[in-house]
Amino acid sequence: MVQEVQSTGLGNAEDIYFSIIPPLSMAYKLPQTLAVVELARQHAKHYEQLGDLGEAVDIYFRLLRAAEIFSHESAIYTKAAVVVLECLRQLNYTIQLRKDEGDDVTTLEYYANDIKKEIKAMKDQRKTELLKIFSTLMKLYEAQGRGWECDLVPKSPPSEKRGSDRKDEVRGELDMLVRFDLMNMSYLGLTELHHLAQGGVRSHSNHDALEYSKKEINSRDVMGWAPIHYAVAQGVPHVVKEVLKNDQTDLNACDIQVWTALHHACVRGNQEIVWMLLRQGAGVNIQGRDMMAPLHRAAMKGHLNLVGLLLEAGATVDVLDGFRMTPFHWAARNGHDDVVKVLRTRTSKDMRDYRWRTALHLAASAGEIKTVEELLGGNDAFHIEARDIFGRTPLHSAVNSGQEDMACLLLEKGADIEVSDYKTMTPLHKAVAQGRESIVMFLLGKGADIEARMNNGDTPLHTAASHGQGEMARLLLENKAKIEARNHENWTPMHTAARRGMKHVVELLWKKGGDAEALDNDGRTPLYWGKTYQ
Repeated sequence: MVQEVQSTGLGNAEDIYFSIIPPLSMAYKLPQTLAVVELARQHAKHYEQLGDLGEAVDIYFRLLRAAEIFSHESAIYTKAAVVVLECLRQLNYTIQLRKDEGDDVTTLEYYANDIKKEIKAMKDQRKTELLKIFSTLMKLYEAQGRGWECDLVPKSPPSEKRGSDRKDEVRGELDMLVRFDLMNMSYLGLTELHHLAQGGVRSHSNHDALEYSKKEINSRDVMGWAPIHYAVAQGVPHVVKEVLKNDQTDLNACDIQVWTALHHACVRGNQEIVWMLLRQGAGVNIQGRDMMAPLHRAAMKGHLNLVGLLLEAGATVDVLDGFRMTPFHWAARNGHDDVVKVLRTRTSKDMRDYRWRTALHLAASAGEIKTVEELLGGNDAFHIEARDIFGRTPLHSAVNSGQEDMACLLLEKGADIEVSDYKTMTPLHKAVAQGRESIVMFLLGKGADIEARMNNGDTPLHTAASHGQGEMARLLLENKAKIEARNHENWTPMHTAARRGMKHVVELLWKKGGDAEALDNDGRTPLYWGKTYQ
């Protein structure tokens, strides 16, 4: 039906699907409603992989609006809520990842805030219902060992318990959720077997209950978790063993992230459980929605023993995730030197991520000194001047993320202090633009050219002016930067500051002797630009 309507040119597939859901539902002729959720997720995945997160977020909210015709406790509405919340969780994860690398996260934060604004703009009753579901789901995340903070949901009171007491508390929390679910919250999809797998088979009665519940061995909750996921998350080998006794157990059951039990086991680092799963035939190269394979998870967590097991089981070494990063890239980024040493002999140093960064770029950006020393050593040393998609070297990466000690190490190893990226920014320009005072002082102390030019003729002082970095401008002037330096437009730094509306920088430059009447190529002065952009 959808294909026939689409062929007329009346709309795209997503619009048509979301248009026909309500009337078909009202007529009780909508088959397999949850399949609509999966369809929406598949369409959103296409845009996510293209980097068009705005379109993906829009699809998720059209799905949620379409699901509003159902009860807020219906499976389809809850599933739609899960999809939106999971999207927000992934955005939060990516934002933090990019912040750690010194990247601009404005666009990502815009999409995250767009989700929150859309929810806050909902009618009061629907908003209350949705946030109630979110609150329950956040507890479920916590019970699964994947807790995170969402400012749409009030935080639970902090517990004073730690260690095993905290584990017991979390287990008790799931116990409460499951018991309540059995009575009133069937939309979560939790079964008694989920509870038993997570809580552990500690008694004869529980063992009997597990045997009795084997018909539910592959049942899924609202997040796609099967009992095997909960057993692995529990981290107790004999619980996993009990679940695996049933030859009907789907070892490769995938949750909403398209993660298998092996993915989760590799995150938690239990060697015995990973070994059991592999011995039973778990897929070693299955990739999740984020394109991560179990080897990615083990490498990024630094679980050397698991990396060895996975490689012996046939794991693909250079498998690429959604960021086009290999397990080796993640090990280098996170500073797991022992894993780096093992994977380095099996992978190509020329492998690049989606921004053409090498493992050396990633380790430098993260400030992982020992890892960088490892990568720059030996007969197969990484190229210290390798360039990413923006023309940045590992030194640029270190400066970009504020890693002063790393910058020092790279310079000691022979990095070019005057290297320019494709915007012709030197490390000094970059440090000034970001307001990294200690690194600016360090680079100047190492002899960086304070009058280095970009392709438009901008000096670091021009860069400070254009980015509104008043303290950087003051620091550069104290180190003898030329206050009347001219770029290719014949602009002085004061022209640049005035043109960008950086009043505080204009005032600083004027007090330091800058000429407010200096003429650019068009005969305009900083004073002219200042009046124009008041």
